[in-house]
Amino acid sequence: MHISASVFINDDESGLHEDYKKWLEGLAPFDPSPTRYKHNRTGEDNADAHMKRQVMGREVVVAITKGKLDFGPWEQIFYGEFDGRRPKAGADDDDEPGLHEDYTRWLEWLAPYDPSPERYHHNRTGEDNGDAHHKRQVMGREVVVGVTKGKLDFGPWEQIFYGEFDGRRKKRVLVKVIGE
Repeated sequence: MHISASVFINDDESGLHEDYKKWLEGLAPFDPSPTRYKHNRTGEDNADAHMKRQVMGREVVVAITKGKLDFGPWEQIFYGEFDGRRPKAGADDDDEPGLHEDYTRWLEWLAPYDPSPERYHHNRTGEDNGDAHHKRQVMGREVVVGVTKGKLDFGPWEQIFYGEFDGRRKKRVLVKVIGE
């Protein structure tokens, strides 16, 4: 799967697919210039595709019942291609400072820091980190990486990154290896 593509489960309904396209374009509009996205200062023009892929996800989990995939009556697995302008191959995300800065700015635009209880109902509990919960929800909480011949299966520029959106608490990182 290409770095700017996604796999997701949802209903197979053309209106829903069109709604997704419109919604994602509103969240991260295509703009090949380096003005909006610092990632595009590298000579690439696909920063919006990285953002869209992050929202839609990379993995799906489907229950198996009696040896068959257990979908709802209208569900299917879809492959979403957000950068149709280049050949495909890849995994997690590029280790490129402009892209990191684009993610930071984009997340702050999606869920700005605001400790008041007016913007985030979560902050009515006495906490002030409602934005951190939203940012984590968009960026995800786990990474699945293939292993081939004992090595992590990354593309040439890919790495795993830890995004800290609420630095006040003690954290832990869990690494789980599944397989033979």
